[in-house]
Amino acid sequence: IPVIILDRPNPIGGNYIDGTVLDPNYKSFVGIAEIPITHGMTIGELAKYFIGEKLVPNWKNVSLNVISCKNWKREIPDRFYSKWYSPSPNINSLETALVYPGTCLLEGTNISEGRGTRFPFLQIGAPFIKAEEIIEKLELLKVDGAEFQAVAFIPEDLSEMATNPKFEGKTCFGIKINITDPNKFESVKFGVKLLYVLTKLYGNKIKFNESSFDRLAGTNILRQQINNKMKPDKIFASWQKELTKFNKIKNQYLLY
Repeated sequence: IPVIILDRPNPIGGNYIDGTVLDPNYKSFVGIAEIPITHGMTIGELAKYFIGEKLVPNWKNVSLNVISCKNWKREIPDRFYSKWYSPSPNINSLETALVYPGTCLLEGTNISEGRGTRFPFLQIGAPFIKAEEIIEKLELLKVDGAEFQAVAFIPEDLSEMATNPKFEGKTCFGIKINITDPNKFESVKFGVKLLYVLTKLYGNKIKFNESSFDRLAGTNILRQQINNKMKPDKIFASWQKELTKFNKIKNQYLLY
């Protein structure tokens, strides 16, 4: 079967590999292969990886031809991209794409991930949150490449973006994430630090939709670590063995 792919840049860069590697027991529409949350590959590189590692049915019958991009580098340009085409209604800017791998985890909780506003995934909140104390705790944990500002927002039904958002019609207090250096910001680590802070500050007020969260994380272990109040650095260390293994395999399929 001939397959031709006109490759495209990975908008969040080709160097950031992070997060849990998918447990096969948690395969779904949002996670179909044993790769980390951020994999640092283009569509063409992923295709080579999937076929080379026999991750697709009838892989022997695929004749793959990837047409590479010209002039793409794995770093994110200092000025981002001149034009943005939304791959999804709620990923409406490069900044949103940069934070999404981390803040999307909030979709599996009772914290608003900003759906129902014009800044989905860039702002998070809930009626019971105090923004200033979240910002204070996050700054103690040192989040590179981003700044935070206190915000209040009211999620509403936006037919072109979100229907029935969390806390619809209610005032949520929280933070907005502003990216200052896209090559230093580590979205998955930020998402874990944010969840750590939220559970430390608000305890039983933070609720997990277990099946949803585990599907997004690709494992049930991350949720258990957060519920057990494991410190972020220990959580990150628990990923390293599998990330190192993935990185070694992945490198043979890179085009750039």
